[in-house]
Amino acid sequence: MMSAEPGQKFSENMRPTGSTVKIATTKALSNPLYFGYSSTSKPNYVYYEFSTQWGNPFANKHNILSPGTGCKQFDCKAGDAVCYSTPSMKKVFGCPSPDTVNATICAK
Repeated sequence: MMSAEPGQKFSENMRPTGSTVKIATTKALSNPLYFGYSSTSKPNYVYYEFSTQWGNPFANKHNILSPGTGCKQFDCKAGDAVCYSTPSMKKVFGCPSPDTVNATICAK
């Protein structure tokens, strides 16, 4: 587990098997917002989601999940609950294999 201070960045190399990153305000990861991704090699594609399945302590902030230029991003304004993927309304986007997927929490 890695914790980051406000303004600090976290990064890791894209994993061929995919990954899930939980984002919370407590070390116990209470009610985390998370993003996950998975990839395929034929075609070379990445699928990603920004989910409130377990909560979202940043719901009153502007949050963005972006794989980069030319790909659909989650651009969730403060209070925009329908922007995120949920258990009852799955939203998963796909993109030709980006090098990064960036989450910006509390964007300005």
